[in-house]
Amino acid sequence: MTIEQLSRHPLIALAAPYDFALSISFWQLSTLELCEQWADGVYRRVIVHNGRPVVLSLHQAGTVDAPAVWAALDQQPATLEETQQLAPLVRQLLGDDADLAGFYEAVAHDPVMASLTQLLRGTRPPRSPAWETLCWVVIGQQISLPFARTLKTRLVQGYADSFDVAGRTLFHFPSPERLASVAVEALLPLQFSRNKASFIVGLAQAIVEERLDLLALTDMPTAQAVPYLMQFRGIGRWTAEFTLMRALGRRDALPANDAGVRQAIAALYGQRLAEPELRVFAQRWGDWQGTAALYLFSWLKTQRLAPQAAA
Repeated sequence: MTIEQLSRHPLIALAAPYDFALSISFWQLSTLELCEQWADGVYRRVIVHNGRPVVLSLHQAGTVDAPAVWAALDQQPATLEETQQLAPLVRQLLGDDADLAGFYEAVAHDPVMASLTQLLRGTRPPRSPAWETLCWVVIGQQISLPFARTLKTRLVQGYADSFDVAGRTLFHFPSPERLASVAVEALLPLQFSRNKASFIVGLAQAIVEERLDLLALTDMPTAQAVPYLMQFRGIGRWTAEFTLMRALGRRDALPANDAGVRQAIAALYGQRLAEPELRVFAQRWGDWQGTAALYLFSWLKTQRLAPQAAA
């Protein structure tokens, strides 16, 4: 991977194939654009750069088969030196290490999944920071998605720093240090249950006290990372697997109890499967079960965005 100086901006080259617009719009319906935004062909997220929060903007500069992006910080194009500093983080955020060619080859024997890889060629959904992802998944446990969005909105608006960007408000998700100091009772008026509020605060405190090390997950195999996370109150198997899939891009982390995964399999394969059956079913994808799940989520997104037939 290289940094290329072309025209006005230094570019960050990415692994092909990669469809920037299709990949970034993956979460368009599943977030309220609180901590990341996708608008006018630009992806924005608040990051910490040189010790301070700044708004990172990524602009497409290549094609699916020769992908690249250029970066801006606080709406000012990044210099060559800044681009070189940002490149590892940008590639991590965009899931650049995902081996799509290997995935496509591994599922070629499955006609349904193979058709999805053609329909969604170049899709590598963006990753979010592990702490933010973990909070979002815990918030979403056993409640409807709209209510989960409401709770996340209230938490972020109440405890996160905000930035005005291109006429929109973008938030920097509250750090573990910030939420560790929050009283459980303070979250109850936001309609958090006492259990869920205690989960969020307790996990934040575990990180601050260095009992929970999310950075260590990077070096753990999934089979070790799942039980490691499940030691902590509020984290079950689905929460652990979804966090590993979404934040770390673990190709073998399958949140088999996820309603979206089950819905997509029912629609595409005609099988309604409980969690144990789904784990057996997913063995057809080998070690790529997490990547397959992301493609199932992406397919669901295309169905939600498609025009509805007239009654």
